[in-house]
Amino acid sequence: EDDLVSYIRKVGAKDNVEIGELNLTSQETAVTAGITDKKYTIKPDSPQAMFKRLTLVNFLYSLEDDSRRVKLTRVKLEVADQKGLKPHEIPKDDWRFDCELTSRQRK
Repeated sequence: EDDLVSYIRKVGAKDNVEIGELNLTSQETAVTAGITDKKYTIKPDSPQAMFKRLTLVNFLYSLEDDSRRVKLTRVKLEVADQKGLKPHEIPKDDWRFDCELTSRQRK
């Protein structure tokens, strides 16, 4: 478990990612006898943190590309500042995210 947490934090600190401090919560689910899914919900430490799309894409891509053990199973992106934004207007390139990473392991 510590290896996976340190892996996620290491990816978040890579060049072209530099996403900052992350808030990780874990959950373990038995899939079948002897096999479990470890799921990590990943959010920025600050709920007000905003990121450019390129930063988020580099982070999410690197999570899966750098390890065959993990898969992104949920990604949520929201426009960071929607105040006063009309439906036909293009928002600034500032986003908030949270995602879930799953690692299936033998127990």
